[in-house]
Amino acid sequence: MQRHTEAMARYRSEMDTLLNNLDAIDAATDNEQRRRHIDKALKHLKPLQNQGKHAPFDPNQLPFNIPKGEVRPPIEDEKELKRRFPAKAVKVATTTLLPDMLKVAQAPDSTDLEPTEDVQITPPIEALALELEHNPVKIYNWVHDNIQFIPTYGSIQGSQMTLETKSGNAFDTASLLIALLRTSGIHARYAYGTVRIPINQAKQA
Repeated sequence: MQRHTEAMARYRSEMDTLLNNLDAIDAATDNEQRRRHIDKALKHLKPLQNQGKHAPFDPNQLPFNIPKGEVRPPIEDEKELKRRFPAKAVKVATTTLLPDMLKVAQAPDSTDLEPTEDVQITPPIEALALELEHNPVKIYNWVHDNIQFIPTYGSIQGSQMTLETKSGNAFDTASLLIALLRTSGIHARYAYGTVRIPINQAKQA
């Protein structure tokens, strides 16, 4: 927004100078005076005409991209899922000690509150978190009830565009949820999981 304001100010300044020069040319009373004002106008315009052409369009350098379609097959084995994406242990209160509980827990840290390329914390996201009273249950329910699922893979939109379009895939929806939680001072990060749905139920979804 600041760059836009500065560009508009430069444009108005240059336009005012140009119009003043043209008025001076029109008001000149003799050829010598007119030539002087023409030279002044040309001197003003010359650097503005030598700013070069726009950079060539490169579709590979866009601020967003579309997945290339190189998607791995879903992991159907629980052991393979744990091997590929080892779960981070979490401390809980329990009277039973299981082997997985002996792992060193990775407690939340400052990185779980920071914005990232995908988890953008923008004024609209901050405003929505405030509207939801920074309540994690209200935040989760709002995302669940208002974001339409899009069956694509990978982080495509990021949190802000997901909020704007009210739609996104699992990664995008998670990005928005994490952004709302983080701006509320609640540590949050991505997590992988497996959902088992009967074929008939999936077809009816």
